Amino acid sequence: MNRIKISSLFFLFFILFSSAVLGQYLGLNPLSKPISYKDKTLVVILDESEEYTNDIKGPLNEALKTDWTLTPYKVVSSHELEAKIGDYQKNEKYIFLSFEFVKVGTTVGGGLAFGKTVKRNAYLGPEVNAKGKVKKSNFIFVPTSMQEFSLKGGIIKDIYNLQGYLLNGMDDLIAPKQSIREKTIYVNKLHIGSRDEEDIKAKYPYPVKVLSGEEFSKALEEKKSDVLYFDYVDNAKVGYIMIYSLDKNGTILWRQGAKGVNNFVHANFDVLRKKLDKGK
Repeated sequence: MNRIKISSLFFLFFILFSSAVLGQYLGLNPLSKPISYKDKTLVVILDESEEYTNDIKGPLNEALKTDWTLTPYKVVSSHELEAKIGDYQKNEKYIFLSFEFVKVGTTVGGGLAFGKTVKRNAYLGPEVNAKGKVKKSNFIFVPTSMQEFSLKGGIIKDIYNLQGYLLNGMDDLIAPKQSIREKTIYVNKLHIGSRDEEDIKAKYPYPVKVLSGEEFSKALEEKKSDVLYFDYVDNAKVGYIMIYSLDKNGTILWRQGAKGVNNFVHANFDVLRKKLDKGK
């Protein structure tokens, strides 16, 4: 009898564990608690004690103004937040965003040069502690180099990455199909591994162009509105791919959960084609 109980418990544990792992691999992330953003205001905290805060302040304010579309927002200094921390902690109508900067030894990925660099990490969550820091139990980790090809382009990318994270669970087209079919989709070469433009075109018959990391970053900085941008984000909390536009009302047009890159990204252009052609 005890053996039956132990076997049953083991089987139940195996099912739960397998579901969690499989869900994370597919981008479903059952262990990740989505952050509710509807009817809330984003509070962006700028920490004056951080050495690189002044570097991102201008590009961040500009990107928030033109590209943050999910919620109202306000920017406060860490001192301003701490002075009224009780009000912010009691108000459930806020979600919080803060950045920290971590110095690392060398960087070899992303086409970046060897040498000392600084990573910009973003923390997003519904709570702050007494010191005005976003509680790291609810965060998205967006490692971005301060020595990137374009700081302005990198900040724009951060803004869309964060909005994509908040849209966790929304996996489908959210734009007219025609608006996607007619525009060229820019793809960062760093996101497709050994694949190339011809591989994608074999699956996706509509306009697409693969750019180097530098070209992609500069295109974001220039905010070209006649193209779409294909992006891929993966971290411990959630993985997803998305396509977004940088027109006057910059918005995410398609988002789909994903874990892993290279072949998966390539396969998803086939998924996108099928969605666009359905009922054509």
